[in-house]
Amino acid sequence: MVNIAGSGSVDFLGFWMARVVLLLAAAVGAWLTFDNHHALVKMVQFAERWSPLGRRWSINPEKAGWIWFYRIDGAVVLAGVVWMFARHYLAR
Repeated sequence: MVNIAGSGSVDFLGFWMARVVLLLAAAVGAWLTFDNHHALVKMVQFAERWSPLGRRWSINPEKAGWIWFYRIDGAVVLAGVVWMFARHYLAR
């Protein structure tokens, strides 16, 4: 629930677009958490292909530091989205 000045509380999970974005974030988070090396390689290739800054800002998906950083990041995103949906649907 978010309180907006001048109106009542707004439940963002009531909007279908917010649900789609959160489910997409959960899918990417799960992909990064459970298939980390393959996901990082694909994401780096995608960034290099589609972004003009992709080659300059790309990471090395072979380094253990990047692997664990993105694995933990994906797990936190996945847990946060699951928590939001559980809180939303169990509060009813």
